[in-house]
Amino acid sequence: MANILLVDDTPDFCITLSGVLTDAGHTVQTAASEGEALTAISKANFDFALIDVRLHDGGEEDESGITLTWALRALRPDLRVILLTRYIRSKQMMQALQFYGVMDFIDKNNPDYATLALKTLGDANQPQSAHWHETTHLSIILADNQQTYARTTGRHVLATRSSRQLQLKTESLRDRADRVLRDLGRSRADAVAIGDDLWREVIGDHPEIKDIYREAVTGDQRLTLSFEIPRQLASLPLEFMRSNRPADYLVLQHPVTRFIQDATPKRPAISPALLATTSRINVLLIASNTSLDIPGV
Repeated sequence: MANILLVDDTPDFCITLSGVLTDAGHTVQTAASEGEALTAISKANFDFALIDVRLHDGGEEDESGITLTWALRALRPDLRVILLTRYIRSKQMMQALQFYGVMDFIDKNNPDYATLALKTLGDANQPQSAHWHETTHLSIILADNQQTYARTTGRHVLATRSSRQLQLKTESLRDRADRVLRDLGRSRADAVAIGDDLWREVIGDHPEIKDIYREAVTGDQRLTLSFEIPRQLASLPLEFMRSNRPADYLVLQHPVTRFIQDATPKRPAISPALLATTSRINVLLIASNTSLDIPGV
């Protein structure tokens, strides 16, 4: 049986769910706020945390429970988190699964939410559930005026190629992206339009590529994505690309990288001489908000 931290600001819900979990043999401690949850986790070891997404009753956009998830897992990286919510949005789910290590969501609107919680906890303790965090990697190989190839490795292994040749408006897309980047005060609609056009040209108009992407996302939320491109496509603004379901930038849904074919770096990223003479390397990380106010950036 598990030691569980239940974080929810609704007393009746806490009493009901903690009673069901306790009757099933689990040990449950409740908290009504972030402060109570942080105090609890500093004093005891928990196997699971069940956290309400909306801890301040701030409406559908309230994601205080997700912020608390990040804080708790920073203190206890092995803590397994299940989020409780009445508002399950695709982008919210993907970001929580991808970046915050959330195991699953439970819909509080479901009358069987307590049964679902018990099942999720039971599944998590089964040997096969140890693979929930494994990643699928999708590589999309692009070449203008040629078929597009795609393959997945990791948890899912698939390979396909498009029946149509790729027809990219590379210069037009690059110029449009440059205008947005030079003037960040431009309408967000300009960036959205570029992303939608890229999706359509690279993935949406190629059913085979779209299908392998959808299957990889459906089969495993933890997806990494890379584009392998020749040098002549290096200026293609792939980071603007947006999927249509959910309607969001790919870089906010998955780690996205690009690989330039036939390109050899002139020098190592870190000098061997530096590694040989330095026992400690200091790294400066710089993070900033964008004036476009893109969530997650």
